[in-house]
Amino acid sequence: MNMKKWNMLSKIEKGSIVCIGAVVLFGSVLGGYKAYADRQKQQDENEVKEVVIGNRSMLEEKGKINSEIISLVDDKGFLKKGISQQEISNAIDELEMSYEAVNSAEKKMKDKKELFASYASVYNSNKEMIDTIQKKFSIQQSINEMFESKDNKFVIDGSEVNKELSIVKTIDDKKIESCQKDLTTIANDDWKSAISSLIEIVKTQKEQMSEATNLVNGLFDKEKPKADVSKENYDKAKSAVAKVKNEEVKKELNAKLDKVKQVLDEREKKEEQEKQAQKENTTEPLANPNATVESTNEEVVDQGQGSVQTNENVVADTNTDGYSDSYSAQTTAPQYSSGQSASSGSTQSQSSGNSVGQQVPYQQEYSGTRYGSFEDADKAGGENLEHYGIEGEIDMSTGEPTGEAYLSDLSGFDK
Repeated sequence: MNMKKWNMLSKIEKGSIVCIGAVVLFGSVLGGYKAYADRQKQQDENEVKEVVIGNRSMLEEKGKINSEIISLVDDKGFLKKGISQQEISNAIDELEMSYEAVNSAEKKMKDKKELFASYASVYNSNKEMIDTIQKKFSIQQSINEMFESKDNKFVIDGSEVNKELSIVKTIDDKKIESCQKDLTTIANDDWKSAISSLIEIVKTQKEQMSEATNLVNGLFDKEKPKADVSKENYDKAKSAVAKVKNEEVKKELNAKLDKVKQVLDEREKKEEQEKQAQKENTTEPLANPNATVESTNEEVVDQGQGSVQTNENVVADTNTDGYSDSYSAQTTAPQYSSGQSASSGSTQSQSSGNSVGQQVPYQQEYSGTRYGSFEDADKAGGENLEHYGIEGEIDMSTGEPTGEAYLSDLSGFDK
């Protein structure tokens, strides 16, 4: 339309034309914006789908994050050998980053519930798995700390369980209780069974250590062994200490037991010396070392019994006052038909049941049954014979029988 024709139009006509043009222009602009908005929405949907699907695939079986989590535990529930907190933390961080990305995308498009639900399912599965691994690791670390490591080996590492290790010197009971409580939240598997058995070992060894310590300390009055400590209580404590596996504790307890043993040994030695002294004081000397012995022998023949040697000993004792005292003792010793006879010489001891034991001259060959000592012969005679005699040598320095003794039956010569 040229200007000449435009000028010829009325105001109403001009206004109508302007309005129509504006409407056409607005419609054109509005249509363009709607097309843009639709394209933008489709693009956003595609981006959200890409984020959700991509993260979901990482959490599905054999996905990147899922594979990393599964590698931390075996099919029996045992944690990876040599596992570290850093490995677990890395897996947790990757899982949470995936969740944040999907959560941000969900805010842009809340109407895609099915899409986000499919992600939530695999996320929750992996979250439960890594949480269990973290709990197991914390429990396992606590258990390992309760035991002494040997050659850089822990009581449990992977599926290897070393039940022969000893517990550490000090363990807080609350720590054991905490492990037991946390263990109840873990599903049953081989790992849980192994941990349960190790907790029982800890409790057993701790009780053994406590019992041994109490028994040993019970032998002491402060820092010194009790004066009345008994061998029975010492042996009981020593047996308890032998069961302790912690070498440091066992060494300390054995050092204290050595002090007790020293006291017991000294007491036993003193008692033995007292017994020996009492025995020496109560034993009457069988000979006077200052006496001289004169013998007269008279042979008496008893029918059917062989020959009998009768010894009458006359003892002269020189006193300090210049006078001499003398006494005699009559003893009877059997001589068999073999022709053995008595001869003078070193002093011989002879005693008889129900008769008087005296000194007789030394016989070069003794008759009767031989015993290792005077006491053995005397015991045998007392148990088996009505009257008996014992022959043997006497130590002149002590006045006591020495060496072997010979027992003779004197039943036929008692009258």
